[in-house]
Amino acid sequence: MYSAEERFWISLSLIRGIGPVRLLLIWEHFKNSGNILSAAPSDLAPILGTDISCSLKKLLEGSEAEAVLKKLGRKDEGIIFYFQPDYPELLKALSDPPFLIYYKGDKKILENPKKIALVGTRRPSPYGLNVCRFLAKKMSAQGFAVVSGLAAGIDAAAHQAVLEEGGETIAVLGNGTDIIYPPQNRKLYEKIGEKGLIISEFPPGTKPEKFTFPQRNRIISGLVPGVVVVEAPLKSGALNTAQHALEQGREVFTVPGEIFNTNFRGNHQILKEGAGLVEDIDDILDEINIPSVSRPGEKSRKKPAAEEEKILSFLDYKPRGIEEISFMSGEPLEKTVRILLDLELKGWIKSGPGSTYFLWR
Repeated sequence: MYSAEERFWISLSLIRGIGPVRLLLIWEHFKNSGNILSAAPSDLAPILGTDISCSLKKLLEGSEAEAVLKKLGRKDEGIIFYFQPDYPELLKALSDPPFLIYYKGDKKILENPKKIALVGTRRPSPYGLNVCRFLAKKMSAQGFAVVSGLAAGIDAAAHQAVLEEGGETIAVLGNGTDIIYPPQNRKLYEKIGEKGLIISEFPPGTKPEKFTFPQRNRIISGLVPGVVVVEAPLKSGALNTAQHALEQGREVFTVPGEIFNTNFRGNHQILKEGAGLVEDIDDILDEINIPSVSRPGEKSRKKPAAEEEKILSFLDYKPRGIEEISFMSGEPLEKTVRILLDLELKGWIKSGPGSTYFLWR
């Protein structure tokens, strides 16, 4: 399945101390394995360093490349190399592109020229979750592949919303494609593997570490013309992704939030620094020069009955307790509980902690 040349680059990438920048430099300088293996250590040293250059052949002989390849057991699992025609062009423009991309799922999604990244906190508010779903579904309806990081919170909500609409989504991992992190996203991971695409520059078996996520973030931003920060405190991975986007020449957008909510301090900070304000997807489309199209209708939800409409009129995107909803609507508590359960089953509302409910996109 993999040529000797490809196996060589896999082996080279697995040598400790050779990261994506060095891989790219050595490829640009030598182009193929034959030139590298025949080069004198003194020719390799400026790129690989003296220690690696002097022991390169020995290091390659001890490579775990075959063990890595055995972990790519599914038909829809594999590796995309920097020098192959199906490598994403936007990533190629980076100064530090991943030289190898391990994937699981439908790699044709990478060919979609319309992509957008939605990122945010692992502990979002109901408002943030709703905005995320709203944007993800509308961008998906426009034919965009939605890119995120499969983390808990905003990332997971973005992927899930797209899958619900039958759209395309790409999850970029900070670990090997065979590791599910966080564990509670197992079902979502499996769905993306079946209906979307999972990618990583880290070989199978790589566990998540503190340094792997910032490294992952440059790929999220590098794949897309624009990044939307949905909800982010001042110290967050989402802001790290936004910083990568700025350095890569991508557009950065953000959603306005409540000024007293610390979860939106990051949003407001990048707004002050020039990020585009997003109230609807046209704010995004206008900036990345991709015209809006006639969007298909969203998957229908069963129309609420008259008594359900009444309860809905007292709900918004902030959680309200059952007793408060009962008092505001004038309906008995028992009836209110029944109507709320029916509305949740129909997908109009969602339950929160402490027997609260809020509108759901």
